[in-house]
Amino acid sequence: MHQRSLEAVRSAYGSRARGTAFLLAAYCFWGATASRHPVRQPVLEAAAARAASLRVVDNYSGQAALHRVVGSSAGQASAFEKELPMMGPNVDTRLHPFFEEFLPDSQLPGTQGTMVRRPGIFSEPVELPKVRRSAIGGISKWFSPWTWNLLLNIGSGTGAAPGGTGDLVLDQELMRRMRLQDKVVMMLLLVAYLGCLAFSANLAYRQSLNNSPVTYYGDPRYYTQTIDTHDLEDFLEAFNTPPKEAQLQITGFEPLPPLHESFVDAAVDWLGSRYRISFSFALDLSPWVVHDGGQAAAGAGSGAGVSVEDLERLRDFLEHDTNDLAALQIHKEIHWPDWEELATNIKHQIRQRGFNGIIHVCCAEDEFMTVYKNKPWANFMHRRVTRVLCILSIVGWFIYQPYMWLRHRSLVVTSRHRVDVAIGSYWPLIADKVGPNGFSTSAG
Repeated sequence: MHQRSLEAVRSAYGSRARGTAFLLAAYCFWGATASRHPVRQPVLEAAAARAASLRVVDNYSGQAALHRVVGSSAGQASAFEKELPMMGPNVDTRLHPFFEEFLPDSQLPGTQGTMVRRPGIFSEPVELPKVRRSAIGGISKWFSPWTWNLLLNIGSGTGAAPGGTGDLVLDQELMRRMRLQDKVVMMLLLVAYLGCLAFSANLAYRQSLNNSPVTYYGDPRYYTQTIDTHDLEDFLEAFNTPPKEAQLQITGFEPLPPLHESFVDAAVDWLGSRYRISFSFALDLSPWVVHDGGQAAAGAGSGAGVSVEDLERLRDFLEHDTNDLAALQIHKEIHWPDWEELATNIKHQIRQRGFNGIIHVCCAEDEFMTVYKNKPWANFMHRRVTRVLCILSIVGWFIYQPYMWLRHRSLVVTSRHRVDVAIGSYWPLIADKVGPNGFSTSAG
């Protein structure tokens, strides 16, 4: 019966090379169940239909698949080996799903070996290191069935052939694997991205650490002042200095006729009209700036220009404040009595010398100086790179902003300054240098 079944199946399925998968499946099914009940023709027909729909996916070969089904049954292996020369070259087929569908688990011992196929010739099976089913079973006991199935889907292959396989069940399984593997890849990319951000944040924090004795420092983007004590006098001497941007700014504008947009790139809009800047210069007033109270800038350490209330608040902050993210902000006011008279003289002088446009004169605005504590956490949170990393992480920015709003506090201290030069004394210094083209140092 065995020989007749093989011959009938071979003639029904087609060529000898393509019939290898079915011959192997049918024979293995017969060998595994012969000891229990006879093989019936409808079962063989179902096996043929199942094997015909399989595609080349996994590296299962003839003798390896036989060993997987019949285990160490030497008699059945010898009988099947006699049929191998009749099957032509080795054909790799996906037989494992077939075995699992038609045979109970008790008839599926662990894989005993596999075959290495040499291109173009029939080769003898080469035994590779054995993989015991008991070892896989031992590992699977560490996980729940759902987790173990998930790991198998993630680690299994999806085949190199594009398109469907023609088998609905197999196509669904491959799609499930691809979806899971795509999700795993996205998770790995996300973990790598967050890991890079965490590494950069750790590097930025390490750079914020220092052994410097400095206790307070001005905003390093604009100032270089520092102190290494908590003393009020030292603080005022270092940071209560005259403003650096004490200037008188003069700008001349000329109206522009209606032109195309491409010709007015350098124009400015002012009061609904477009103007061209004819000249712009600034007069430095810093040599005459003193603390409001009559004391020159050289004696800034006494705290002149700061009210008594602000001095007490500043002293309490320096001695008792424990918030590392707290900062001091010194508002440096500049006052120059009768500077509008000087502005009128400048406008009149420029118009007399032939300029017919608009002249704008403004005195320097107040200056705000921020002083930070030299603490690692404060240095890290105030760094620009920290804000950039929070923005890149997206979620971190929504944590950074509320945290800084709650923790960052600024104590504002007002320091008053004035320009200690009379208009009558300052005007002769610039009168002969101001003209229709702005300020000229060569004018005599």
